[in-house]
Amino acid sequence: MADAAAMIDVLAGEEGYRAAVDTPPPPLRIALVWRTPLGRPPMAAEHRRAVADTADRLRDLGHRVTEADLPLGARPWPQFMTRYLRGVADDVARLPHPEWLEPRTRRLAGAGARVPDRTLAWARTAEAGLHALMVGFFAEHDLILQPGWVRRPSRIGRYHGSGIATTLAAVGTHIPYFPTWNVMGYPVAAVPVGFDQVGMPIGVQLIGPTGSERLLLSLSGQYERAHPWTDRRPAL
Repeated sequence: MADAAAMIDVLAGEEGYRAAVDTPPPPLRIALVWRTPLGRPPMAAEHRRAVADTADRLRDLGHRVTEADLPLGARPWPQFMTRYLRGVADDVARLPHPEWLEPRTRRLAGAGARVPDRTLAWARTAEAGLHALMVGFFAEHDLILQPGWVRRPSRIGRYHGSGIATTLAAVGTHIPYFPTWNVMGYPVAAVPVGFDQVGMPIGVQLIGPTGSERLLLSLSGQYERAHPWTDRRPAL
């Protein structure tokens, strides 16, 4: 956490992030949110257990952790897909040699190029409505706790040669908790909390409202001191 915070000090051009890691937070109201915009997804038992254990550990540190649902419903999902597809198309259009890309990436860019400007404008404008819905939620909760990946990441090359729909559907089932925060733009801390049965790390997300970076670093630093992990190294 200290490394991440020091990097933010440099990138932001202001101090205070690194110091926040060493400053314990006050008792916080943390919402444990299991549902995504598309419902509660299937999750590997060891990942679910890691999130529940993290909630208990945060309670042991003096924080109040209660289960809650976000007031957003399914709204973030179409906004995410609109911005994701069009974003790929816009990025590819700026490349000097798009022919060097994998065929799947070129097809994905082609699909995104069919997203009209008015639809992209709708997605960007609708973001304000999502923020408005979260005002009341963050009046009752300081931060959010959610899973990161819901199962072990796929092996390299697992989707090589697969089509757009197959790849997006398969990858999406692994990371259903990420798109909401890609749309909202809230600060998120990805915190290692354990390891699965083959030694791969398991993480959770801590999410806060706009401007809560220092609070997230403070809580993450407190958690890391209570449950250190940096001495864990894979065997050579």
